[in-house]
Amino acid sequence: MSDSADSPTPPARIGPRHGAWVVFLIACVVYGFRLGALGLIARDEPRYAAVAKEMLLTGDYVTPRFNGLVYLEKPPLFHWLNAASFAVLGINEFAMRLPTMLAAALTTALVYAMGRRVFGAREGLLAALVLGSCVVWFAMARCARFDMPLSLAVTAAAWWAWLGAEGGRESRHYFVLAAVAAALGVLLKGPVGLVIPGLAFVVYLAIVRRLRSLLGVPWLPVIAVLTLLVIPWFAACERANPGATEFFLGGRNVWRLTREVAAPQQQPWWHTLMFLAGGVLPWSLCLPGALWQGAREGRGEDSPARRFSVLLLVWVAVTVVMYMPPPVKFFQYVMPAVPAVALLIGRHLAGVNARGRGSLLAVGAFTVLLGVGVCVFGERLLAGIGVPAAPLVPAWVAPALAGGLTAILAAGRGRRTLGVAAIALAVVAPLHVADFAVRDAYPHVVTDKPVILAAAARARPGETLVCYGYTPSAAMFYFPGPVITVGYPVPEYVFPGNDGHLDGVYYPWERAEAVFARPPSMIGLARSRDWADLQARARRRVRLMERCEPYVIFRTIPDPP
Repeated sequence: MSDSADSPTPPARIGPRHGAWVVFLIACVVYGFRLGALGLIARDEPRYAAVAKEMLLTGDYVTPRFNGLVYLEKPPLFHWLNAASFAVLGINEFAMRLPTMLAAALTTALVYAMGRRVFGAREGLLAALVLGSCVVWFAMARCARFDMPLSLAVTAAAWWAWLGAEGGRESRHYFVLAAVAAALGVLLKGPVGLVIPGLAFVVYLAIVRRLRSLLGVPWLPVIAVLTLLVIPWFAACERANPGATEFFLGGRNVWRLTREVAAPQQQPWWHTLMFLAGGVLPWSLCLPGALWQGAREGRGEDSPARRFSVLLLVWVAVTVVMYMPPPVKFFQYVMPAVPAVALLIGRHLAGVNARGRGSLLAVGAFTVLLGVGVCVFGERLLAGIGVPAAPLVPAWVAPALAGGLTAILAAGRGRRTLGVAAIALAVVAPLHVADFAVRDAYPHVVTDKPVILAAAARARPGETLVCYGYTPSAAMFYFPGPVITVGYPVPEYVFPGNDGHLDGVYYPWERAEAVFARPPSMIGLARSRDWADLQARARRRVRLMERCEPYVIFRTIPDPP
């Protein structure tokens, strides 16, 4: 039976709740396949893993620590989740990435449920397919970072706040649930967890002229939830580490918006837009039509679908605009907006007008061209970066051509669900194959695990690892003994409260010879490009043990005891 967008949405065969569970389980399989096959990816994954490992082993769940020193870049919830996963599954890569993967799967299921409830069953399904096959979403679902759990918290907070405003007094409890989600967002990544959904919701109410809905918010329970969930950790951390609150709220948040950086590092405001467009590939070609349709619906006859479209547009705009001011931007900053973008695109692709079909045709044509481009230029490009072309080129070409052509034919015949599913498969399958090829054949390209394990194999029992010039964060997770640094300051140690506690963990350049001369011997790690400089500073107190590009492993030759 055709699922033509020109015909009414057929009755759903699976109930909304069961459908969301099915989407969740499928997403777990798609995102979680061989989740722990690769060592933690430098530099963020092993840093966060080291913090969670230390939290579990020391039992100190108030103060996050990195190599024994206070680390307050982010609040603790992400570290708590990872430490809990370690406690249940052991300290390994799969356990580290599991909370992030589950957050991605839950968000995908929530997007399906949101789209289905407001727009229709097909719209919800298409939104879930679009979300799961956005390049940035799929990649971040398999990488342990704060941004995916934050995206779940923001999505849940925005959704529950909208339900609270839509349902009147009978739905006031949704505002409390929204406060819970926002509070968890704050404990994940700071004030942004409250600002994005809160500001988006207030602006949305102003646009649809429903600011009176704020009078129906049970403010006492909402404020109580925010206070009871957020304040205790900040108070406990401040008590244990005086200056922690000022450092985190002022230094790590305001500073990111106002700091001055060198001109080559500055990025213009529109980079945030480019990150969003690039992150939702291959669906970026649907963005103009989806945003235009959402804007037109926002001016149409008042209805829940119309109001929800306005919320989605405001949600995207607030996220993008908020991250424009920082002089240095990262692609993961736009992650909280991707679920809203997926819902807009799913609504657009399922629409009754011809624009959705045109967008699907464009995505199909782009996918075919991508397949042709990889076929012609892929081997040469991959050879240039030292990645095997044999498995990757066919794995990209075949799904791209098949998926793109299927989408084009499906769009022409009114089978848009089939077309979207074909594109999603054409994106996900090659990404998994690329995962296999790079992880199995060239693990050193993306992770420092091999070199840290090589150094550990060379180390004597209880020996310290000394890192010269640059300290891989993977050393704190994979090396079984103490780790010290000689050379550049380690950015994770910047909390002022660590001053006076660095001796024994970090030493400046001028103390290099003294560190290498003291007994007992240490196993060492340096980048190959720093080896000549190391030999000059160490004055023959180091011996090369092994080259593990881009590193060298050495041993110190100390003075006799």
